[in-house]
Amino acid sequence: MKIDNLKKKPFSFFGNWRVILFLGIIFSLGVEFTMIFVIKANPYHWDSYEYLSLAQNISQNKTFALHDNTLDNGKPFNRETHTRMRQPLYPLLLTFFYWQTGKNILLVQAVQCVMGIACFILWFFTARRLLGPKKGTIAGILIALYIPLWMLSVYIISDTMFMTGQSIAIFLLLYALTSRRVLAFSALAGFFFGISVLIRPTALLLPFVSLVPLVLWLGRRKALKPSVVMLTFFALTIAPWAIRNKIQTGTFSPLSTEAGFNLWAGTVKGCTDARLTSKEFHIAEANDYYISQNASDRLMKVAIKNITANPAMYVLRGIARTRTWFFSPVPLPNPQSIPFNIIQCGIMIFAGIGLWRTGFKTGSFLLLAAIPIQISVFAMNSNSRYFLPTIPFILMLSTEGIAYCVMRYRGAKFRNP
Repeated sequence: MKIDNLKKKPFSFFGNWRVILFLGIIFSLGVEFTMIFVIKANPYHWDSYEYLSLAQNISQNKTFALHDNTLDNGKPFNRETHTRMRQPLYPLLLTFFYWQTGKNILLVQAVQCVMGIACFILWFFTARRLLGPKKGTIAGILIALYIPLWMLSVYIISDTMFMTGQSIAIFLLLYALTSRRVLAFSALAGFFFGISVLIRPTALLLPFVSLVPLVLWLGRRKALKPSVVMLTFFALTIAPWAIRNKIQTGTFSPLSTEAGFNLWAGTVKGCTDARLTSKEFHIAEANDYYISQNASDRLMKVAIKNITANPAMYVLRGIARTRTWFFSPVPLPNPQSIPFNIIQCGIMIFAGIGLWRTGFKTGSFLLLAAIPIQISVFAMNSNSRYFLPTIPFILMLSTEGIAYCVMRYRGAKFRNP
């Protein structure tokens, strides 16, 4: 047969996934570079100074503690020689890429931009493996266009690093569910679930929530070994930090001492600034730092007292915090503006339709990241940026919802021309 007689395959935009992946990477990099070099956003956040202080002490004194530095509006704190105020991995990253490089903030931002791109690649292939080539590619486009995901890389906070660890863990879990090397991928997933906890404590529930898709996808008997392997590797990953905390601080726990403040903040009305200037907060904090061990213990007692005094109000506040899902996440400029919130509401509505259409198996997997965050937000103080690591999976559900609505519209149009 002559080559001239062969029909050329028509170009398919959605079918050419490599082009979409490349364009998504370029777009996300463009947003990140715009934030850094054009808008020149302030990279420092409330949490940034604590992370930098811990990293500085690791670099200079080889201990995990707050440096004798000015924190909390001029209030110095250096009482805890060893602390567990924050999880260890992000301060370690800052130790190597900030303090060891002469306070090079651009290098930290560059590393976080690379992490953001890695996340996008993982989300893209997760979507294609779960939803199929066409719908998965469309989900990849929606994820790339969700600008707040790429704005996070600019800030000296643990969010981008946490998204990376969580995304790797979920991607590996998907391979455990869909490949023959179930135990190997389950072990790797457990390890990265542990890594995620060492970046941010809200990931603690992730491996336990993961047991649901394991059972639904593999069946109860076949899911037993992978579940044990995953939880074992998860426990082995976080155990060294828990042992260190027991030796240095007297508490056997892999978690930071933020729980007291966050639970207390979830029991009182008002914004963060109003809470921090309240009389109740100052009495509980006393002369300690607000997330130090002693202050956390006192705030925890006050929080429990507030909850038992008015449990109905605590539940109502928890339900009210759930509406944060329908607000566009920070750090968008003016995140409460109507256009951003309309888009976010549309995403959530289509995600609900998509969850209904996908069924228990796929739905349970795509809700992995959302469930622990929702539990945390219901129980404690919340911020709209906490939801960002879940948004790519919500967008995958939204893609299913949009596809279903388009299919129904086309069917109705065909039946009633």
